[in-house]
Amino acid sequence: LSSLPSRVSAPLGRDVIFVNYAKNLEAMICVDVQSERTAIAEYGRMLAALDNPPLETLIRMILGDEEEHLKILEDMQKGL
Repeated sequence: LSSLPSRVSAPLGRDVIFVNYAKNLEAMICVDVQSERTAIAEYGRMLAALDNPPLETLIRMILGDEEEHLKILEDMQKGL
């Protein structure tokens, strides 16, 4: 929390282009909530486009994890 993040390489050769430079917990959690909502929407779009039951099962599992992360972060936000 007390220092700026460093840029890192992501898998598949992609660079991380968005880094949250918020310096207080409330702002960090706000960004994290929005990121979880974005991820949930993206996984929903993937499910709508897929016709591959095994992959759909995996995406649904990941989507469930993201929804749980969102609930945890929203609960944290309420407690601030």
